Amino acid sequence: MASDPDFEAEKAVASANRGGMSSWFSANTKEDKLEEAAQLYETAANGFKRAQQLRKAAQAFEKAGELYLSYGEKYKAKSAFIKAASSYADASTVVSSNPLPSISSLSAPLRSAPLGSEEAIAEQEADKRRKQHELLNPPKASEDVKRDNRDALRVAQRALSAAEDEQGNTQHQKAKVLEQIAGIHVVLENYEEAENTYGLAGVAYGTQALPIRTFIAGGEKFAKAGAYRSAARMYEAAVAKEKSDPNPSASTAGNAVRYLCKAAFYHFATGDFVTTRRALENYCNIDRKFGQTPEFRLYMDLMEALRANDEKGFRQIREQYQRTAPTDDQRDAILEAKENSLTTPNVDDDFS
Repeated sequence: MASDPDFEAEKAVASANRGGMSSWFSANTKEDKLEEAAQLYETAANGFKRAQQLRKAAQAFEKAGELYLSYGEKYKAKSAFIKAASSYADASTVVSSNPLPSISSLSAPLRSAPLGSEEAIAEQEADKRRKQHELLNPPKASEDVKRDNRDALRVAQRALSAAEDEQGNTQHQKAKVLEQIAGIHVVLENYEEAENTYGLAGVAYGTQALPIRTFIAGGEKFAKAGAYRSAARMYEAAVAKEKSDPNPSASTAGNAVRYLCKAAFYHFATGDFVTTRRALENYCNIDRKFGQTPEFRLYMDLMEALRANDEKGFRQIREQYQRTAPTDDQRDAILEAKENSLTTPNVDDDFS
């Protein structure tokens, strides 16, 4: 019979709290005892993870990190703290990711409208509107999620401290912890702090590819949270790093323009069209090829249509672009929302 990971984890915690399996009066040194207890806490943490008890897992990893730190094992302490931070950050996600179905949904009969019927078309439109609403209105973190991420931030900062003190530590290891901290700041809506921390991670990574990957990942995290201005700045940072390469390869030659197109979109999404226009003009100075892209023309033309309150013109520009552009649900949802604002004016769209 398979053992219950939750029960096994609790046993390991109890043993660790007693100071390990051996007696404190054995021949083992105090350091040996601390290491044994730390390993038991890690065993417990892994058991809690298998049982989906992530807060307990995080607490056990954190305790292991403290014990490793107590006798100078900085590398093991850092690793345990990183695992603790990840477990804290994921704790509420696991709880909420598989909600129980409602009674009404269980009792409702399964049905499907005939393909092409008015009912089917209405269902498709309703589903489309629901998805658009979700994209345009990212859910705010619940109090439980914020609590878990505050704990994650606290422990990740301990990991960073251990990484900085670690003998022979590389900047790469420090950068990974900084990137983790930045992501937590995004969840907590500390956007300015998140931007700064992503910047520090990029500096710590040092090499060309890793900072760019970090900035792009950060940009998408910001965008998912609806922090479009910060998302644009992350892509601008990726462009700056790309342009700083004195010997760009043929395979990365077009990357800067692609990043500028993403930054342009996120600026447009903010509804601040004065800043967006300035950004687009500046991007043309950064890379003249950007001014030749369909995206540059798209956003400039759409802003003119919005300024003129030209709903028909806006729709024609949008549909013409979408006929040839790759599908992008987020972009399409935002463009349609801007179009709808011509019927229902959106006070957030700022030309002044």
